[in-house]
Parts: sequence; C-alpha cells; structure tokens
Amino acid sequence: DYAPEALGALRMVAVNQGELVELDPEFRLMRGAANVMLGREAEAQADLNSSALMPDPSAALWRGYAAAQKHDWTEARRELDVGAGALEQHPPAWRARFQLALANAAIELNDLPAAEAAASAALGQAPSQSLRLQARLLQARVAAARAQAPEALALFDELSRTRDEEVSVRATLEALRLRRAAGLMRPIDCVEALEVLRYRWRGDGLELAVVGTLGEVYSEIGRWRDALATMRVAADRFPMDPAGRQLRADMSTLFERLFLDGEADEIEPIQALGLFYEFADLTPVGPNGDRIVRLLAGRLVHVDLLEQAAQLLQHQVDERLEGVGKAQVAADLAAIYLMDNQPERAVVAINASRQPNMAPLLLAERRILEARALLGLGRLDGAVELVERDRSEDAQRVRAEAAWRARDWERAAVELRALLAMRNSALPLDADNRQTVLRAGVALTLAGNDNGARTLYRDYAGDMAGTEEADAFEVVASGISAEGAAIRDVARVVARTDLLDRFLARLRTRMTAEAAAAEDAPQPPPPPPAPAGAPPPAAPAAQPQPRTAPTA
Repeated sequence: DYAPEALGALRMVAVNQGELVELDPEFRLMRGAANVMLGREAEAQADLNSSALMPDPSAALWRGYAAAQKHDWTEARRELDVGAGALEQHPPAWRARFQLALANAAIELNDLPAAEAAASAALGQAPSQSLRLQARLLQARVAAARAQAPEALALFDELSRTRDEEVSVRATLEALRLRRAAGLMRPIDCVEALEVLRYRWRGDGLELAVVGTLGEVYSEIGRWRDALATMRVAADRFPMDPAGRQLRADMSTLFERLFLDGEADEIEPIQALGLFYEFADLTPVGPNGDRIVRLLAGRLVHVDLLEQAAQLLQHQVDERLEGVGKAQVAADLAAIYLMDNQPERAVVAINASRQPNMAPLLLAERRILEARALLGLGRLDGAVELVERDRSEDAQRVRAEAAWRARDWERAAVELRALLAMRNSALPLDADNRQTVLRAGVALTLAGNDNGARTLYRDYAGDMAGTEEADAFEVVASGISAEGAAIRDVARVVARTDLLDRFLARLRTRMTAEAAAAEDAPQPPPPPPAPAGAPPPAAPAAQPQPRTAPTA
C-alpha cells in the first residue's frame, strides 16, 4: 500500500525504459492501481481503460473500485462482477475493500441480497478492525433497507460508539435518518445532532451527506435560509466531488420548491425577496426561472412593494428575455411603473420592447398602457392619437380622461356619455360607473349645458338614488352655477379618481392572481425514483402563460 513510492519507481522505469509504458500491460495496471489508491481516478482511467487491460479481470476490479469512489454505482457493479475471478490475486485487505465497494453499489442499486453477500464476504476477509466495522455498517444499512428498523437501529447505535471515527459518524447519521423517517425524533433534535456531526467529520463525501441531511431538516421546519446557506458552504468547498454536485442539485431543487411551487409564500414577501437575491445564482435558466421571477414580482405587487417588483422585472427585460416573452413582461413592468406614478419609465419599458407579430390582445394592452403613461406625462393629444381607432372600453376611457385633463368640458361630457353607453344597462351602476356619471354631470355643468345636465339627471336619477354619490349627483344636476362652491367641491372629489384606475386594478389583480394560482394549483405526482447513480431528470419547460382578454 505504498502507492506514492510505487508511482516513483514506475516513473523511473518510464524514463529508463519508455517502451514498457506501451508494451507491458503489467506496468499500466500497477500505475493505474497506484493512482486509484491515491484517489486519482481520472489519471487511473487512462491506464485501466487501455485496450490491453480491458479483458484483464484484475484491471476490472480496479476500474470498479474507482467507479465506486465516484459514486458511479452501475459502472462499479458491472466491473466488480467482471473482476470477481481475480479477487484471490489480491491481498486480504484489498479483497475486503473490493467486496465493500460491491456491497455499496448493490445497496444503491437496491439489490439487497447481493449487498448482504458482499458485506458478509468482506467481513470474513477483512484483516483489520476498521474494515470489519465498515462491513458491519453495510449489514446495518441492508437491515434498514429491508425495513428491519429495530435490528438496524441496534447495530447503528452499537457502531456509533466505536473508536473508529468515520464509522461512528456514518452510523450516527444513518441512525438519525432512520429515526427521523420513522417519526421517532423531532426535527429540532435532528438539527442539534446534525450540527454536532457536521464538525466531527470534515473534508469528504461524508461531510456532504451530513450537510445534505441537515439542509433537508432545516427546510422541513421552514428555516429556508439556514438550509440553503449550510448546503452552499459545503457544495462550494467540494465543487468537483460527486456528492458536492448532488448537493448543488439539491439546492436548486429546494430553490424551485420555494419560489416555483409556492413554499416561499409562507414567509413575508420582503423576506422572500431577500432570500431570492441572496441565492439568485440558483435561479434555473429558461422558462422556469422566468416564471419564478414573475411570481415573486406578483407577490411584491400584492403588498405594494412596487419598486422591488419593478427591479425584478426590469432585469428580466434587460438581460434575460427576447421576443414576445420580453414584450409580455415589459407590459407588466409598465403597469407597475404606472401604479408607482412613474409614467416616464412606463413609456421607456413599452418603447424598448416593441416586437413584430404580437398577439392582438397583448398589442391592445400595451397600447392602453402607453396611452395611460402619455396622459401622466401631459401628452394628451399623443394619448388620444394612440387609441384613435380603438373602439374598446379602455380606449374610450383614455379619450374621456384626456378631454377631462384638457378641461375641454364639452368634449369631456360627450366622451363620458359615450363611455356610459358602453356599459351593460341591465346591471345596476357600480362604484366606478357612478363616478363616471358624476364626472359627466360636472363636465356638463362646467360647459354650461343645462339641458344636457337635466337629461343626465333623468337618465340616472333612479340608479344614483340611495348611493353614497346621491347628494353629489343632486348638486351637479340641479342647475347650480358653475362658479358655485358646491360644484367645485364635487369636481375636486371626482378629479381625484382616474378613469383608468379600473384598467390598472385589473392588471394588478392578474399579476397577484398568478402567484395565488401557483400556490393553490395541484402539484403533479412526483416521478418514480430513478436508479441510484442516474442523472437527475431535466425540469419540464414551463409553458408561456396566455394573455387574458380585457374585461368590460
């Protein structure tokens, strides 16, 4: 087992008799075995996979052992089975190690009889106490896999008290996992025990296994940041280790559970935003990542954190999205800017995301958003020109709002009456339509159109009676002079509302409803577990969300 010295001697042979490197399979087998002993699996493969050694059963044993060190359990099982006939050519310690590797691979592949046989063989051949303890640990794992919990726990607890620190830590971890799965241990007690184990053994895949379990427990009790932060420290320390890569994959899965499956809805939106920014590098690339950002932005809009929501979507528009997807998110971004009284930014968001061949509904929505932003900037003629050919209710609201802001009372009255004519007359006036009636009355009064005011009174007196706006309606429709204090008070009240508030409220509802729908939607059943060692399945691409038609 003097692997470094062996490599030194082999290097001297290669210098003095270079032809042996290519001509003598025994040279390459010894060099490959020495590199495996030192944990240099990549260097070993160059020798062990040479054509001259492919039929050699002894080389197969070393290839299988190297594969087991990389957690490639399928390859390890195949090669160790192929090399079984060469076991007797090796000393007892290495026969036991090969059998232990075979038992590990069989457990991971759920072949429990083979695992039990290999562990028993290793136990009978092991010349050292350390190897015998490892074999007994594998026997305990087989018992646990067979749901023989009392026997497994008894053996794990016994092994956890041994002086072999690695075996003791592994046995303690396995016992903790078994008790947690059986509900015999509270999550908070698991956290305390795992934190102790985390510092008892450092530096390899065992530490990563402890940290992975600790992250699972933290997430189970809702300590999301502790879970991700703990897992990140370990994964960053071992970026090339197979267990480290698996831990990174587990972090990504947890991140998607939080922000895509709705588990982050249990915490305050501002805390969710901080968690997102701290671990933003885990955001998946593609539709799932974009949907995570949109859902988080919707939650922020729901609690009026408009600036933070706009920052999230602005990054999407500037850095991640292209084509129609960019135009869709830019429309939401413009709506948020309008809710936050930033019309100039809304105009920039719309202008910077124009795309050809947009769906008619999306095009109409963006047109109304741009017109509303122009109204906010005082560009009234531009807003009206933008919706000149649009006969929708939202476009009519733009025309009425523009006339009102221009103090063109005669035109405002005409546009407001046209807006009222678009409603369903079979339904009673809602609060929004009652405000529109008041506006029309104020406009007619300020325009000096007494006949129009009286007509308005006859048309809507019954609908306005008994409502909160009844007294104000009596004022504006009673023929009081436009210079009177009462009419000016009513004008100030109705001017505080925006005819397009209804449109923006509808967009806000849609954004927040997407987040609520993601939380309440039934989740698909989990896929069947993949064989151990198989790569994790790719996440399905999220389908683009269709735009809903504006409601009248």
